Amino acid sequence: MSMYVSRIITTTLGLLMAEMVPCVSESAQWISTLKQHSLLMLMIRSLDEHLKMGTDEEFVEAILSFFLAASAANSGAAKALLVNGIAQAMSASLCKALDVMLCAGVQQSRQASEWGRIWQLALKLSATLLSTLGHAYVQFALDFVSVYDGRLLKALDVLHCVHDLGSLSETRAVCHFIFQLSRYKSQWQFALPAQHRDLLRAVVQLSGSCVAVLSKRATLKRAVKTMYASGLLPPEQGPPGDKKASKVVIMATGGMECEDDDAWVTTTAAYQELLNGLLSILTLCLATLKHYSPCLEDLLMDGKVDLAEYPPLYALSLIPPSVDYTTPSSLATLTLCLSTGLAIIKMDPGSKVGTPSKSPIKSPPPASSRDLASVQKRAEVLCLLEHAIIVLLSQATRYLVDPSVDPHAKQILKKELANELEHFCQELILSLTRKAGVPSPGGSNILKTPSAGSLHESRSGALLAEQRIFKLAELFAKQFLK
Repeated sequence: MSMYVSRIITTTLGLLMAEMVPCVSESAQWISTLKQHSLLMLMIRSLDEHLKMGTDEEFVEAILSFFLAASAANSGAAKALLVNGIAQAMSASLCKALDVMLCAGVQQSRQASEWGRIWQLALKLSATLLSTLGHAYVQFALDFVSVYDGRLLKALDVLHCVHDLGSLSETRAVCHFIFQLSRYKSQWQFALPAQHRDLLRAVVQLSGSCVAVLSKRATLKRAVKTMYASGLLPPEQGPPGDKKASKVVIMATGGMECEDDDAWVTTTAAYQELLNGLLSILTLCLATLKHYSPCLEDLLMDGKVDLAEYPPLYALSLIPPSVDYTTPSSLATLTLCLSTGLAIIKMDPGSKVGTPSKSPIKSPPPASSRDLASVQKRAEVLCLLEHAIIVLLSQATRYLVDPSVDPHAKQILKKELANELEHFCQELILSLTRKAGVPSPGGSNILKTPSAGSLHESRSGALLAEQRIFKLAELFAKQFLK
């Protein structure tokens, strides 16, 4: 009877806390109160028992949601969770529950979906504890990797996630966890060399696959259509039923007519979620790979790099990446990432200059939620471009200073980089000036940072992402491309 009452209490607490913590500014006070009354230990113990038995998914999800909200709010709450054994519950106990679900063959059931959300909560909680506690949690994070290495590797397969938004969310959570752990790459590599090598290789491959998918919108459209045909999307996200889903498009050349039945795809929430999810995953991959690339600022200062410490991540090749890993990820992956990011900015309606108001004194309309979303997406793409150009230039520099690389190959690389950077900076300048509504600078050296006019005088304070990108391109061109 006491166990039944305990279960009722902890279940109620979990459900209440999951709802209340996001609305409370001092979330750590909840953890402190629970700890004082020995309820925190009871909750973690009950969580561990339910994980071992693989039961009461709603209770487990509620408790993990509460712990995630509390640990993200305060380091004291994170420490209290660690002391009371949350790491052990998320490792061996959760692994046993997931294995039981897999053996039971419930992959397509509601129960499997709930345990999938629990697995993602465990990933997010582990990443949050690692970010908050730092070195104090590194060993527990390594234990987490040793237990779930196979599941982590599977989640990094883009072919596994591109046709399922739930799997896409799992891949994003895995990438966030690996990004946090990559800050302690030396400890990781020393403790788990095989898992470290495999996961790092998978991250590199995933970056290439994401670029390959994002650069071909037809692939995204096919993925959404496949999800709809498989019943993974609600009917309202499918093609309109009261009118033709296709429309006739007159080709620019030859005047030929063809059927375009994909018009409805780009308007669905699933398409935008897939696009934003892949952008987020790619950004996390590149942010992780920055930790495994030579420091670009140091390279631009003295041009020296420890070749043994930083082995090349991308092949010295200009072959574009593929979705199915048939071609190895090369430097062309990063150059294609730059052009793909620019294409996304151009296609965003918020990046186009609107028609001026008829009355010059009329105040502009307030920003809509769509405008705010456009600004946020633009900032995310610029963050992606900044990571991409840093990894590209640092990886290219590693080849340029390596005495074992053929001099002819170095000259080809310099020529290609000069062309790519010139085109990239020119297109980025055009995008920025269109946004600002001013003429684009013509006849200037594209690899130079825009003079103290268009970009620098109009903004004060910290350097913007655009300015940092221009500055990196300028310094790299002066140092290595002359």
